[in-house]
Amino acid sequence: MKHVMGVVMIAVLSAALGGTASAQPQQQPEQPPTLRRGKGPAAGPNTSSIVNARALMHVHTIFIEPMENRLGIKLAGDLAKWGRFRLAVDRRQADAILSGTCLDSSRLRLLHSEVFLSNRVTGAAIWQDIVRLPLYPPPLPKALDATAAKITRDLASSYRRAESK
Repeated sequence: MKHVMGVVMIAVLSAALGGTASAQPQQQPEQPPTLRRGKGPAAGPNTSSIVNARALMHVHTIFIEPMENRLGIKLAGDLAKWGRFRLAVDRRQADAILSGTCLDSSRLRLLHSEVFLSNRVTGAAIWQDIVRLPLYPPPLPKALDATAAKITRDLASSYRRAESK
């Protein structure tokens, strides 16, 4: 009797939910993984992502906010060499703001940087990058140079992807 009641309860609940007792949950479309597999400095979070490709294509002038370990200054030099964007001295003259953090941990022997490009007026996200590089070796100045170069390469790659859409 208890077994019959259990079967009836499952059937009633299933009918109330609009399915059958043996229905499989709907499968979501498979998303690419956000973590890179492997070892080394490129392992961990996928380094960059375009949040708004259309907005990225409309960015012509960038203001770079100060960041820890002078990463903003390194990025300004690398972005100026790339030449795709003009760098603004005043944030009111820019289309987008590049801000972020650059934290070094001697205990973890890691330089962790996160940068975000956002619309100056609305604050809406346009692009972001996360870079983690080992420290000691290389020393902090070399790791900062490598980080700025990687962020610039990632932004250039993202810009080319947005252009092709």
